[in-house]
Amino acid sequence: NNSAQDDQISNNGQQTAFQWQITGNPQLRIMPSQGAQLKQWTFGNGIFTFRWVPDRQFLVYDVNNDKNVQETYFHTTADGGKETLLIAAKAKVFRRFGDCINNDNIVFTSTKKQV
Repeated sequence: NNSAQDDQISNNGQQTAFQWQITGNPQLRIMPSQGAQLKQWTFGNGIFTFRWVPDRQFLVYDVNNDKNVQETYFHTTADGGKETLLIAAKAKVFRRFGDCINNDNIVFTSTKKQV
């Protein structure tokens, strides 16, 4: 599927984030609302999903880099300048992203208790 999916506009209206599957793996891409150059933020085996956090200054997304359906979660600034690992993938632990509750908390389901 070569179409943009799950588009979400930033809180300030200056950017739109979406998934785009061109080479077989859905990647996170950002486009300024003024129509400037499209930027690809993720590379590799693709993302599952993403969400702007409520203040819309950051994005949270989950990836499956090892192709084992064991997700890794990242937090990135809205300009793509800083990426932070939130939750690393673990062997035999399966997670599914839910949503961003606020700027500091995300919700997900897991086959293992998280602390």
